Amino acid sequence: LALANRTREATLNSVIVWGEEYEIGDAQVDAQHRGLIEKINRLELQLHVTNPTRRELEFLLQLVADLQVYVDVHFAHEEACMAQHRCPAAAQNRADHVRLRSVINNFKARADATGFNLELVRELHALAHDWITAHILGVDQQLRPCLQQCAD
Repeated sequence: LALANRTREATLNSVIVWGEEYEIGDAQVDAQHRGLIEKINRLELQLHVTNPTRRELEFLLQLVADLQVYVDVHFAHEEACMAQHRCPAAAQNRADHVRLRSVINNFKARADATGFNLELVRELHALAHDWITAHILGVDQQLRPCLQQCAD
């Protein structure tokens, strides 16, 4: 029971909880950020399955594919929003987006070359988890004053 509780606590500690600190002030960007965080959290919860079945592995692969599509849609919208509002962080934002796309593409290439394994997905999850929190709280927050200035 103690081990099960520690495992559950470890899972809950790495799940990203949406809060006001993540809000940018653009309803569509905020909704997309919540969606990305939800996908990363779903990936996190699946990683605690020991000896996953073929169906669970297929679910993980589909989740990663969905994450990639969602990222592309979100990045296009967010970059357009930053350009429209002349956000000074627009160039840094694009560069960060290029880096995450590279991470995802690298993951897919490694999975194709070595076969799918849970450790590789754990690595992707850790990178995506750290990236999304740092990016929203760092770069994306710089869009907030630009949006507020337009509203005034």
